[in-house]
Amino acid sequence: MKIDSFDDIKLDPAQYSRAKQYFLEYYQGPFIYGQGVEELLKILECYGTKGSWLDLGSGPSTLLWSIPLSGITSITCSDKHPEMLLILRNFVCSRKIPKCYKDVLEICSRNVDHLADMRKKFSSYYEIDALRPWHGHALSESFDLVTEFGCFGISPSAEAFIDCVGYVKPAITPGGRFIGANWVRSNHYVSLYGGKNSYLCTELIVSAAEIHDMELLHAEMIPVKGDPYYDAVIVWVLNKKRI
Repeated sequence: MKIDSFDDIKLDPAQYSRAKQYFLEYYQGPFIYGQGVEELLKILECYGTKGSWLDLGSGPSTLLWSIPLSGITSITCSDKHPEMLLILRNFVCSRKIPKCYKDVLEICSRNVDHLADMRKKFSSYYEIDALRPWHGHALSESFDLVTEFGCFGISPSAEAFIDCVGYVKPAITPGGRFIGANWVRSNHYVSLYGGKNSYLCTELIVSAAEIHDMELLHAEMIPVKGDPYYDAVIVWVLNKKRI
């Protein structure tokens, strides 16, 4: 569902509070190295395509992932929780540049003008549950670039993850790219919160590409350092074949 006005959306105050706390905790302080993000930034710079971009399960962080990209003409964001999208929208409309954004600008050799230009590219927000079939229902457009960072990794099984890739395929233009990153939860995390996702591996991405007839351009498992909740992150790139 497209959100034409956040004033028309019934927000959950508790969910909004959690979303705001998440944004303040993870996207305000200095950049933390060793979480696989440096590698993901390089992948976005290398494989990110020009044109329209859809970020699935965006949370409040789409603007951060925009920093290494070039030639983006429009940015569409989606999340299951409109509270996350409201926080993102408000941040995008501000002029604030938190410390981690300044650090990533430096890592990517970008300046503040690039960030200001990206802020102008945000065009629409959609409430979408990316773990269920959604294209043609919540949204019917196609995009040159689609991304998901952390979203598919909450799938309950490898089969469900592969299904999610299939849900995305119609939303990618022929020759367009799909870039993803998913963090593998540690045994410590699972003991506290559940949600084991040890099915994440490069072979899974190979299978998803084969099943949905997409070209695999990159799949890499990167160890996460110094984080008790995550062991690794898998970063991958798929290309939708031209007819």
